[in-house]
Amino acid sequence: MRPPRRPPSVARRLADADRPPQAATGLGGIFQGLQKLMETLQGLSQKPAGEEGRVVFGYSIRTAGGETRAEAFGHVPPAAPPQASAAAPEAKPAAQQPIVDVFEEAEAIRVIAEMPGVGAADFAARVEDGALVLQAADGRWHKRVALPGAVDASGMTVAARHGIIEIRLPRAGGGA
Repeated sequence: MRPPRRPPSVARRLADADRPPQAATGLGGIFQGLQKLMETLQGLSQKPAGEEGRVVFGYSIRTAGGETRAEAFGHVPPAAPPQASAAAPEAKPAAQQPIVDVFEEAEAIRVIAEMPGVGAADFAARVEDGALVLQAADGRWHKRVALPGAVDASGMTVAARHGIIEIRLPRAGGGA
C-alpha cells in the first residue's frame, strides 16, 4: 500500500507558478526564448548618437572593523545635474570613478586606483578634509576616498604604471 500523498508545500506552489506553461517548455519554447534574447540584444546595440558604447558600473563593498561600506565605481552619475552655461555649449561626459583599494600599514596608508590610460604626469592627488581626492587631468576619472586615519600630506608619494596609480601617505605622527 502506498503512503498518502502530501499536499505540495508553499515553496513548491510558488515555483510552479513561476514556471512557463507546458507548451513553451519544448523546442518551440527554446526558440521563442532565443528570439526574445536576440531582440533584446539588438535593442541594446542600437544606441543614440553620441552615447558611449560601453558602460561600466558597480559597487565595491568593504568590511573592516565591523563596519561595511559600499562605494560606487565606473560610470557613476553625478550627485546633482550639472548647470548648463552659455560659455560651454557642449557638455562633457561625467567622470568615471575608478576602482580603489585602501591598505592600512603600520607607517602609512597605501591607496591603489585603477585608471586606464593615466600616467603619473596626467594625474593629481590631494588630501582634503580627511579624504584623498584623485583626479585625472583630462577629467575622465575622479574619486574622493575617505582615509581611515590622519596622514601627513606633505610626505605623499605617487607612482603610476600602466594605469595603476599607487599613492603612499605617511601616517601623521610617524605611525600607528
